[in-house]
Amino acid sequence: MRIGETVKRHATRVGLSAALAACVLWPIFSIRQSWLRWPFAVALTLTALSGLVILAVTVSDLLTIRRSRHARPARAFDLALGVVLAIPASLGLIDLLG
Repeated sequence: MRIGETVKRHATRVGLSAALAACVLWPIFSIRQSWLRWPFAVALTLTALSGLVILAVTVSDLLTIRRSRHARPARAFDLALGVVLAIPASLGLIDLLG
């Protein structure tokens, strides 16, 4: 197994866990903003960074390794997952800290 695939798998697990934590913290944060600001920011940061790692590994894989047509749908899913994790979390983090 290649190192990139292992990194992508771990980044997916961390990203989805952090996204779930951010989704759980979000309604509570809207009520009690003072003490949940930093845990919410950490969850958003982990989500965004995981999405960026997934995107970087997938783009690197697409540029360096020739794959058959059958692997393209999996790479498209990886790209979509990276975007879905990275962009909303980044925008939320900018709004939270900005």
